[in-house]
Amino acid sequence: MLAFSLLLALVPQSPKPLAELKFEMAGNRIYLPAVLNGRTTPAIFDTGAGASAVDLKLADDLKIPGEQKIQAGGVGAAAVTGRLLQSAKADIGGQSHPINFAIPFSSLNSAEGRPLEMILGFDYINRYTFQIDYAAQTMRIYPANTIIPDSGTEIPIRIVTGHPHIRAKIGLGGQTHDVEAMIDSGASSGSLTGRFTQTVPIPSTVKSTPSTIIGGGVGGFVSGRFIRLDSIDLNGLKVQNPIATVTEAEGGANGSKANYDYLLGADVLKRFTLTLDYANKRVFLKPNSEAGKPFEADKSGLRLLAGGSDLRSYTIAGVLPGSSSDQAGLKSGDILVSIDGMAANSKSLQEWRDYLRFSKQKTWTVIVDRKGEKIEAKLEVRPVI
Repeated sequence: MLAFSLLLALVPQSPKPLAELKFEMAGNRIYLPAVLNGRTTPAIFDTGAGASAVDLKLADDLKIPGEQKIQAGGVGAAAVTGRLLQSAKADIGGQSHPINFAIPFSSLNSAEGRPLEMILGFDYINRYTFQIDYAAQTMRIYPANTIIPDSGTEIPIRIVTGHPHIRAKIGLGGQTHDVEAMIDSGASSGSLTGRFTQTVPIPSTVKSTPSTIIGGGVGGFVSGRFIRLDSIDLNGLKVQNPIATVTEAEGGANGSKANYDYLLGADVLKRFTLTLDYANKRVFLKPNSEAGKPFEADKSGLRLLAGGSDLRSYTIAGVLPGSSSDQAGLKSGDILVSIDGMAANSKSLQEWRDYLRFSKQKTWTVIVDRKGEKIEAKLEVRPVI
């Protein structure tokens, strides 16, 4: 009996978390349930944010005091003006955290397809150890310095201006490049920055799309191209043929003056259970059931933006040249009426994006309103890259 008791004592015991939260995912981003000064609102968990912040309009609506103006930047090249806050508190899983900044997010609602009201960044993430089970859409929050058994492959990180950086290897056009990568749970997909492409031009043998709007954030939208990498190697964990964007902008966080080469987005991260241990300058990755699945590309070439009071009115903001939408004659400014007989307002923006990415059909029937005229188009279902 004594020997049996000693054996049990040697088995690592899983620590009890301070909180265990179910989260939503939209655009591969994590939305945690949160309460800000008594107002329930989801918050994006964003390792790519140097600080936590709330939407300026929400801060005004809640009459949160604070006058001093601040300038903030992000993916886009432009800066935005916000203000410092006093007495703003967010409750996440029973843990209170001050929110010191308010900046305008409302312009991003149309691209997100849902209200974007709060982002949890470095100041919050640095306080705890987090284990993010993407497959189960569950986050466990532990005290800092907690050791969690069986977390997977350990990867050292450096914290640079509030962002976790790692060394990684990228396969591109048959060549392997050692790169500085930044882990960004708030980015829907990966991106090669202007800093990287200044040194390593994209080989002509690598297939790419024409230039288009590839994303946006604080500071505006960004143009670039879509490509497929050969692979990403994360300390021995290899991910094959991920889709990546190539940033063409000079300014912004991903431009030529970026302090990293590759933005490691949530399209890769969601294939793992991710453990963040900032206190010990490390992260862990453990493959989940999504790890071996292929990366699906958009099959329409449409960029839809949401509008209306419920964000369920959709306008075509861009059409990728050469895509099936372009060949079918769809144009920027067209208002979406229906797809395959389903009314535009029957799905959220993310649901439509998933429909246009993961569909196994051969064609879609799209009806749009163009200056009052209903136009029907047949679209071939074909990956853009």
